[in-house]
Amino acid sequence: MKKRGFTLVELIAVIALLGIIGLIAIPVVEGIVKRSKDRIYNTQLEEIKSAAKKAVTENQDIVLNGSNTAIICLSTLKEYGYLENTKITDPRTDTPMRGGVMVEYIESTNSYTYEYDEEILECK
Repeated sequence: MKKRGFTLVELIAVIALLGIIGLIAIPVVEGIVKRSKDRIYNTQLEEIKSAAKKAVTENQDIVLNGSNTAIICLSTLKEYGYLENTKITDPRTDTPMRGGVMVEYIESTNSYTYEYDEEILECK
């Protein structure tokens, strides 16, 4: 009479192999998720800067008020319709983004620079 089934050694070997596969796969998947969240965050920053560029283009005199720098808060960009998404969250931390864009006019090149900063106190 022949018994069918797996021996204890065979079961332990299968469990060990699954554990090794898990040890290899989990960090790879976590890395992929982290990179995709970073890409989404960078895309959002570009969208925010683009909205700030549009706001400056349409309201150049109002935004800069005679100085070479200005701060445009995300709440302002949302309020005036430059940003469509009203709940902008940082995909890396799932927290709302509340900063602003520092706009600086450079006279020597007759151009503007746009830099998003989460820590702008005027936008809290």
